[in-house]
Amino acid sequence: MCLGVYFTGLTSHGLTNWQESQRALVVREMTDPANPFAPGGINWLVPTINFNPYLAKPPLFYWVQIVLAGGGTPGEFELRLGVAIAGLLGVLLTYLVARRLFGSMSAPPASGLSPPRLVHGDWARTGALYSGLCLATGMLYVRSSRIGELDIWQVPFVVTGVGAIIHAWLSWRDTARVSYGAIGLAALAAALAALTKGPPAVLMVAIAGFGSIALWAAMSREIDAPEATRARRASAVLLGLGAAALATFNMLPTDTLGKDALFRVRGASDAVGVLMLAAMAGAIGWTFAGLASPSRLKSLWRVLSRTHPVVVLGLPALALWGWGRLVAARIGPEVAASWAQKEAEDNLNVLVPIAPLKNLEAASFGVGLGSIMAITAIVWFVRVRPRLTPAACVLIAWVGLGFMAYSMLGKGVGRYLTPIWPGVAMLGGLLIATLWHERRAPRMLRPLLVVTIAALAIGQAWWYGVGRERFDPQRSPRAMIGELLAPPHQIAPDRIASFEFWSAAPSVYAGAFVHPVGDIFIRDKTAGDSRETLDAFMARLQRTGEAWTLLVRSRQPDDEYWSRVPAIDRLREAGLVVEPIELSSRFAIDNAKTDVLAVRVRVP
Repeated sequence: MCLGVYFTGLTSHGLTNWQESQRALVVREMTDPANPFAPGGINWLVPTINFNPYLAKPPLFYWVQIVLAGGGTPGEFELRLGVAIAGLLGVLLTYLVARRLFGSMSAPPASGLSPPRLVHGDWARTGALYSGLCLATGMLYVRSSRIGELDIWQVPFVVTGVGAIIHAWLSWRDTARVSYGAIGLAALAAALAALTKGPPAVLMVAIAGFGSIALWAAMSREIDAPEATRARRASAVLLGLGAAALATFNMLPTDTLGKDALFRVRGASDAVGVLMLAAMAGAIGWTFAGLASPSRLKSLWRVLSRTHPVVVLGLPALALWGWGRLVAARIGPEVAASWAQKEAEDNLNVLVPIAPLKNLEAASFGVGLGSIMAITAIVWFVRVRPRLTPAACVLIAWVGLGFMAYSMLGKGVGRYLTPIWPGVAMLGGLLIATLWHERRAPRMLRPLLVVTIAALAIGQAWWYGVGRERFDPQRSPRAMIGELLAPPHQIAPDRIASFEFWSAAPSVYAGAFVHPVGDIFIRDKTAGDSRETLDAFMARLQRTGEAWTLLVRSRQPDDEYWSRVPAIDRLREAGLVVEPIELSSRFAIDNAKTDVLAVRVRVP
């Protein structure tokens, strides 16, 4: 199923997504012999844009594309093939980890749903199979496996790391022996996750792996600790009130108390978000305050001493530190430090009120059928409150604590939740397996599940393989740039610029860097520190006497921060001669709302 959904029509549609365009440009420059960080060879260490350091993410995904290119210049095919491979590996590993996890359960978790002749192995296999199928056809997971974003490469490493930690834990419970092989595998997987997306990927390994162990120690009925109740109540109240206060602070106007608001959204959504954040903080406090009990703390220490979190989480920290030192030696410690500060500012957003609502929306459909079944399973779990097993703790930590962490520390971007999707799929697969083997289940349940999975697979394979290019070809600049470079226009690729917007995709197709001119409303570092003011651009034209091709908006965005005067009129008012170029192809930006025009500009 993955081969059909992820690998068909890899290059049928051009670069569309902003993120995938950035990755394609970076890896093209890393293999350019003119790259100053590895002249004449391949620059393996320092990702660049416009040959300036671009350290938004570690380089593992770029390494994958370089290897797939076999020494050539990576392009669309290697970019899309790389994410498709990651998506396939994530699904297969999810199946294997689910088999191990569900196999550790003595019986299906839903009391009263176990038929007398149910073979336990059949139930575990069904749960693992549908965990993989739900993940393979989940809407946001398929999107990540078809669009060249690096987030999907977290999945195989996070799933492997979490699965290895859980295997070490369960093996010690069963045999009282430390599984050093599993611990080594977990550390290696966590290190590769760190080299894919840095600390956020390692956080997911820690939450789903060691967080589940802490959850079991804090909540298991195997450990008698009545004295923990008072600590739970107090910590829940304090953490909830603190989270609500900090989230409300983020809602204040920009100039209040000398702070800069992260979001300017006001109204009911913010209020609901504050309540959700307070509830999350209270739930975390109530859950883990149980570890204040000496008996529970002792149980936690015993398990952690056999699963070695210092080794598992220390190796990825060492890998990031080593890569950072090597990069700093080439670009200078000041530049490296400024990039570290930028990434922290961009990615660490504490208690943003709108974040949990955005994440909840993504989780409601991100894994397709798996999301629906997982929500049903959560409702059932809250109502029935079955006995808490290690396997149940893993799913609760992976889905529940993972969702809370990304909601309390992030800004509510759906693709950031990608490492959570395997946990959601397993939770959904668990319920499907229980219903599948239940004698009282509706007769149409099995064919309905099969038809739903098939429909999701066929529909998404068609959309990404054929439909996007048929219905939305204008979202990619591939056709426009190709037409500009070909006769009769034959525009020189090194004399193309974009005015008041930035996308890396035109640079990829031009084969030369397309310089941004004017205010592009993003950080200069993101565009390779290449932005020119209009005055500087005109001075260059005056100095060289050359004509350049500018890509400009056909109309202005409907936003208070933009001028109302059309771009072409403002260029003419500045003193440039502007000649529109007639093209048969289209390129649209701003979510395909605004057409981009190509104009030839020169000084009089």
